[in-house]
Amino acid sequence: MERFGEMPESADFRPEPEVRSSFVKESVENKEKDGKESPPEGWMTMWGLIKRFGFGDKTFSKIAGKYLDSHPEMTGVFLSSKGVWGRHYSPELIELVKKELESRGAPEGWLNMGQIHLKLRRNYDNLRITAMDLLDKNPEEGRFAVNKGGKTIEYFSPVLVAKIEQAFEEKDKYESPPEGWVHKTDLSKIIFASRLRPRKSKDLTDAVGSFRNEHPEWFQNFMGLGGSLIEYYHPDLVKKVRDIFIEREAKFTSKLQRSAR
Repeated sequence: MERFGEMPESADFRPEPEVRSSFVKESVENKEKDGKESPPEGWMTMWGLIKRFGFGDKTFSKIAGKYLDSHPEMTGVFLSSKGVWGRHYSPELIELVKKELESRGAPEGWLNMGQIHLKLRRNYDNLRITAMDLLDKNPEEGRFAVNKGGKTIEYFSPVLVAKIEQAFEEKDKYESPPEGWVHKTDLSKIIFASRLRPRKSKDLTDAVGSFRNEHPEWFQNFMGLGGSLIEYYHPDLVKKVRDIFIEREAKFTSKLQRSAR
């Protein structure tokens, strides 16, 4: 089974070489078997089925084989519109295969990752990560089903697709941080670069947090370089935190000097 579905198919899709070669081989071997030339209306070759319906050739052959055992009249060798002899399949057989695939398919409105990519026009990998994060919290919104090509892949409910779209719309609201704003890692580098080493690992977190209630405007989420939302700190907060550690360092140095006397 394919976990994330297929990437969108090209409009210029062509059958695999073995499909084409088997078509030609069968054309030569079976040329004289059926006494008719043109196929009845609606009859199609395997190549035609692949192009029109997206059937996987092996999937179609496997399902069709169950019906052809008792209804061999549903297939025959005819001369195609391009003047090539090849095996054709009746509209009745094609409809039977379509219905069986539909019965094993996803519910109406459910989409796989390739379809979500086409719908939302977002980065495929970011879509996949967002979908998996949401699916972890809402496992009932995803299920494996058979696509029109006969492959079993994962589909997502309209509810989950809407949540994926909403998640990206929320991200769009956030811009890059203004000049001078820093995130926690950058603030740590500033403090350490000033030789103001916190005595405990949580000292920096506590110092930052001490201003959160009084100045909530100093704390804002912005889009980081990796495309994730990160909390950034206002330059005034950076100065305040730095002053805290400057004062602590001065007191610590003074205490050491007194102890040395």
